[in-house]
Amino acid sequence: MMAKQRVLEMVVGLNATIDIEDGSTVFKVLIDSPANTVWLANMGHCITNWVYNPFSKVSVWQSLLADMNEGLIDCVDDECDFCHPV
Repeated sequence: MMAKQRVLEMVVGLNATIDIEDGSTVFKVLIDSPANTVWLANMGHCITNWVYNPFSKVSVWQSLLADMNEGLIDCVDDECDFCHPV
């Protein structure tokens, strides 16, 4: 299965959100974790990767898939602006 397809399936399955920017100079993908969770890959609420166009976008999807495969954990920060917006 292609990395892009697997990432998109995981986004839907996890109820995460994705933002894809395919501009004239940069291709960028940002994935926000589901509510009240963080990605283990970076202990943050989002993972992202990018390349300058016209370089291969495959590496972006492969990197994101690797990060997503590390999983999610609960956010334990009671003052987290992402989980507890004012």
